[in-house]
Amino acid sequence: MKRRYALITHSKKECNICAAWIVITLMSALYLAPAAAAIDWESSSAVMAAARSVLPQSKSNVYTGSSPRTRGWIPACGHPLSAHITTISRWFTTVHVYCAKKSSATGATWSIYVPFQRSYIQNVVVARHFLPASVVIKRKDIRKESKRINAQSGSICTHFSEVIGQTLNAGVPSGYPLRPQNLLSPLLVRQGERVMLEARVGNVLVRTMGTALNNGRDGESLLVRNDTSRKVLTGVVAPDGAVLLTANSNRQPT
Repeated sequence: MKRRYALITHSKKECNICAAWIVITLMSALYLAPAAAAIDWESSSAVMAAARSVLPQSKSNVYTGSSPRTRGWIPACGHPLSAHITTISRWFTTVHVYCAKKSSATGATWSIYVPFQRSYIQNVVVARHFLPASVVIKRKDIRKESKRINAQSGSICTHFSEVIGQTLNAGVPSGYPLRPQNLLSPLLVRQGERVMLEARVGNVLVRTMGTALNNGRDGESLLVRNDTSRKVLTGVVAPDGAVLLTANSNRQPT
């Protein structure tokens, strides 16, 4: 009985030592306890390998993609990964990669979509030598050259027929590709020329002659003078060189 009473009446210093011993004992028990089994995460390289395995194979095609982050959210499948292409276009391809069977790590299935950008080799039209602005392109001015192109390359001319006879709106260095935005269509109407004016009134198409007051290309706005009324009108140059009067013009060109 005295021993039990003596234990209860330990000094403050002795109690502090006892409490510290209890804390140390508990921490040791936690550290020495068996650790829970760690989750295995799917390898990002394995996902990329599965995605690339279904891409169309070609020497000229190159598919560029970034490895997805898998650690921390995609458990290891434990089985061969499945994959198929979901979308494919001129510049982009998306592959669906998934664990068809339940994951050995978590017993769940998962899927991920991996995007790729496509580039490929194509023959494009390039300048044979420096071409100054306003020059009318001839066959001797251009040649074809194989270049790798992708979505960032923009529109590039691939046929001679797209550029021969066109006028450059800016200079193009030797070896540079020719682009649609570099080209002006040929002049269809020149200042001072007589042109056909056309206006539609209901279901009736009215035509008369006029004189162009400035140069015009297909689709461009043009000032014309009606040779009969002498009025100055506004029209749009048609592919055949006629001038279609706009709503702001006198609708009766006679």
